[in-house]
Amino acid sequence: MRRVITAIGLLAISGQALAQDSVAQTPGGNDALSAYDAQLVRYALDLVPINSSWGSAFVIGPVIKSSRSLDLGFNTQKLIGASVSPDARTNVQVTAQPYGVWTTRGEGPHPSENIAPGTISIGSFDQQFGLACTDLGFGPTNIIASLIGWRDNEPDRLYVERRVAVSSRSSAGSIDHSSLTHGAIDADGDVVLRADDFGIPDITPNKIVDENIVRIDSRDRDGFTNTLENVLGLNTSDDPAATIYFVNKSTVSVGPPAGMPTSMSSAADGAPITLDFQGAHRIGGGSQQFNHLDPSVDAHRGVPSYSTLSFEGGDSGSFAF
Repeated sequence: MRRVITAIGLLAISGQALAQDSVAQTPGGNDALSAYDAQLVRYALDLVPINSSWGSAFVIGPVIKSSRSLDLGFNTQKLIGASVSPDARTNVQVTAQPYGVWTTRGEGPHPSENIAPGTISIGSFDQQFGLACTDLGFGPTNIIASLIGWRDNEPDRLYVERRVAVSSRSSAGSIDHSSLTHGAIDADGDVVLRADDFGIPDITPNKIVDENIVRIDSRDRDGFTNTLENVLGLNTSDDPAATIYFVNKSTVSVGPPAGMPTSMSSAADGAPITLDFQGAHRIGGGSQQFNHLDPSVDAHRGVPSYSTLSFEGGDSGSFAF
């Protein structure tokens, strides 16, 4: 079974397209990417038009797959959540990079299960947004963060930069040090997440401790597996240059965070916002705040969400609880 995230976007100009998924060159094979080997891949995704029952025109295509599963009974991990950035960058200029392009069965981004595709070098996008997901297997959890570029002159094509932001273990054969759930991503590739030691045996050396809210800048990832662990009593990361703990070793249970995008925040790193099990919210790494609850309400449920729209004035957007 293959698990993919599919994108549906408004079709601005109808064009000829070949929505493609990669398949292994060997029939019955598995070309899902390992979370421990393929930290970064780039590829183009050609979309196809689809019309709704009310006549609205969209384009659709499989944007990213979940990671290869370590369970022999399944090909891929389960996708347990996905989010799209509430903001989008415009007129993006970057160093030109090669993106894989394929239209033939067996071609794709996997280094051994696929035939190497042709490439196209792209260095600018008219719009760019983020897409993140958590995938889950028999033990491991991974968070995939993708930056997706779109060009006005190619309305039926997306350019996908897929990165593994963080994994619960450092290699396929090692043990898990954390349990991960992503909360949100922005158009700069900053993903915020929750990490704790749920399901991790107490005897596990260097397992993460207590409740944590973490932000990872996927663009700054160093190319090696990034895991969260506890070293000498401090929760830390294998890629500290790309990782910030906003909440570290909280003894109060917290939910997955929403995130104010870097583009909307006066803080360089954006600001996650989290609800905890004591009825409080936290902005970034700040203290517990209870002023969002009406006096007649003694608890809340669910997780917060963020919109770039400001309902009370200002230009920083709005959080909903």
